[in-house]
Amino acid sequence: MWPQPHIPSRPAMSEETLQRKLAAAKKKIRNYQRRNSLGVLTGAKEKIKNGSNPETTTSGGCHSPGDVMEVCRQIQLERDTFAEILKGERATWQQRMNQMSERMCTLREEKECIMNRLQELETSLVELRKQMTELPSLAPPARPSEVEQQLQEEAEHLREELDSLAGQLQAQEHLEAASQRTSSYRPS
Repeated sequence: MWPQPHIPSRPAMSEETLQRKLAAAKKKIRNYQRRNSLGVLTGAKEKIKNGSNPETTTSGGCHSPGDVMEVCRQIQLERDTFAEILKGERATWQQRMNQMSERMCTLREEKECIMNRLQELETSLVELRKQMTELPSLAPPARPSEVEQQLQEEAEHLREELDSLAGQLQAQEHLEAASQRTSSYRPS
């Protein structure tokens, strides 16, 4: 039997199709060998009765060993071609997984930076509010000060960006988990 090639999670053709083709090819070889071995035995008996050598005879529906070898070579060539395609697909998926992993690391780092900046802004806002309450109030302002308003806008913008990054990170983690589940599946 030929060694079975490793099949990556997403081959050029579906795994079922590949397995069906492989099974069909094996069945054809078995049928061919069975037919030829029966034909050789039957033909050999007749040739022995008639006085000729069955080893050198290729008539009577029997194929020469060269024909059988050619069929085997063609099947091996097809198998090798599929194996190369599968290797290429596996390399492509491995590259995609590496890129996805790098992207997730980048998103985590960005999320951490934004969270730190948001914490700093919130601390600054609390300090400004505290300072404003400590100052004697001549007339209460009708609206927040310009600095306070800018800080609030920046804090809100960073919250939105943090939410967006958190969503992206979660989606990437789901994709990576799904990819790992499919890449860990190895048919026997």
